[in-house]
Amino acid sequence: MVVLTNARIFDGREMLAGTHDVVLDGNRIAAIDDRAHAGSGAGPGDTIDVAGMTLMPGLITCHLHPDFYKFDIFAGEKPGKELPPGVMMAIGVRTCRVLLESGFTGYVGAACAHDIDVQLKMAIAQDIIPGPRIRACGHHIGTTGDMNNRSRWWKPYETPGLDLIDDGPNALRRLVRQEIGHDFVDPADFNQLSSISDALDQLAKVEPELAEVIDLRFFCGFTFAEIASMHRLSERTVQRRWEKARIYLHCSISADLP
Repeated sequence: MVVLTNARIFDGREMLAGTHDVVLDGNRIAAIDDRAHAGSGAGPGDTIDVAGMTLMPGLITCHLHPDFYKFDIFAGEKPGKELPPGVMMAIGVRTCRVLLESGFTGYVGAACAHDIDVQLKMAIAQDIIPGPRIRACGHHIGTTGDMNNRSRWWKPYETPGLDLIDDGPNALRRLVRQEIGHDFVDPADFNQLSSISDALDQLAKVEPELAEVIDLRFFCGFTFAEIASMHRLSERTVQRRWEKARIYLHCSISADLP
């Protein structure tokens, strides 16, 4: 055990009055101001006087590109292709160090090139480098002409950097399936995700108007009223199509799963 003495404490909601002793048992806080608990497992070398510094829970950033470093998004470079892969991994290692030094003990990835998120997560788990807990992310999936697909014409995007580009719901679902298996999606969910995608493709063949409602509502985020307006239908008709599509998908997926 390690005991941090003379610490000011912010518990995530408020500053506690005065200073306190905090007992750490591995990666967990075992006690605060529990002298008996502290004395049972802490030796002289395990006591650290933090001299009034503030102790607080680890921070988590929920949108991080670990390989971004002085990147100018308007410079015409393809994100993820501005430097060689090894240099971009070095940037990721630096980012992990800076996060820890700044009090961040976790981050949620927001797209990166070269599977850097997953590789950093592996290196941290194997004690190769220090770093925070990582919720790994894959590529950014976008469409032709979006902000990350507008660089200079003489720099063709022959291999992926930060982005995977395609158009249409079926093509975008295929890109999502490509990312499965890289630790971005729990492998336990693979069969179900694959079944959903296959069922949507089949629905598009037999009832295209139902599949379109799923695409517009679920993938694009349009409301029933907005879908009704763009197709000159009543909102109730759109809702009926939505319910019918859900029943079809439920039956298809249930039949496919063990």
